[in-house]
Amino acid sequence: MRRKKKNLTDIYTKTLEYVQKFSHYTNRDTIKEARALLKPTNLEPFECTQLGNLCCTEYDEFKLLVPSIGDKIGDDDLDSLPKQLDSLKKYQG
Repeated sequence: MRRKKKNLTDIYTKTLEYVQKFSHYTNRDTIKEARALLKPTNLEPFECTQLGNLCCTEYDEFKLLVPSIGDKIGDDDLDSLPKQLDSLKKYQG
């Protein structure tokens, strides 16, 4: 039983370290704003998550890494998303 608990603690610790290392949004308000920005796009939750986590700077990168979004968002809207997400990331308090 003790060994099993230690394994769970190790897994939790490693997962927490990974999330903290690669976390782009550290402020809850910023996370809410990013979600609100992506919500009206009619994308699947997976696609929204990818757009938020990948933090691409160009819409071509988004289309290349998540090809399914090309049919759901126009180029103009997709062009503004990386800039808006980057702005949120830079100015979080």
